[in-house]
Amino acid sequence: MGWPGSVHDGRVFANSYLKANLERLLNSIPSSPMATKASPTSHETQHENVPAFILADSAYPSTSRVVPTFKNHQCSTRDIRKLNAKLAGIRYSVENAFGICKGRFRLLNRPLECAKDDVVKASYLITAIFVLHNFLIDEDDETPVTPVEDSVEDDDEENEGGIEQAHDDEIKTRDILLRHIYWRNS
Repeated sequence: MGWPGSVHDGRVFANSYLKANLERLLNSIPSSPMATKASPTSHETQHENVPAFILADSAYPSTSRVVPTFKNHQCSTRDIRKLNAKLAGIRYSVENAFGICKGRFRLLNRPLECAKDDVVKASYLITAIFVLHNFLIDEDDETPVTPVEDSVEDDDEENEGGIEQAHDDEIKTRDILLRHIYWRNS
């Protein structure tokens, strides 16, 4: 959406409307209570609220509203690997859906000219494409879709590209999700 292809995703996100308004935009979505345990060996069940969040790759900081997968070197326990597999699986499903949409609607394979002048119009266009895509799925459309090969980013990137670091005193949603895995495995 107007950034050169060599600019890191983190820099684009750090300077985006979404990042600047993330708290306000996600506040309208209710949090979900989740059973958790403080540690794998804890016997006490508690309940914590998980706020609405955006799933990201491991190059992004873990915050209350951005949940990245763990970096490969952080996957030291079975519980962390299990949570990472769940988070990565969701990300891959979303990326697969984008690949299918790019194969079906080829205009997504190049920069949207309308985005230079009108970002709202570009977002309406993308939303319309997603609605049409879902309609075609519901109608069991058999038109062959040429898949588009996208490179999935390396999930073990270090923080780069202007991504802000999370504050240590902030409650990180990823940590709550990990405590939920502790509870599920008990």
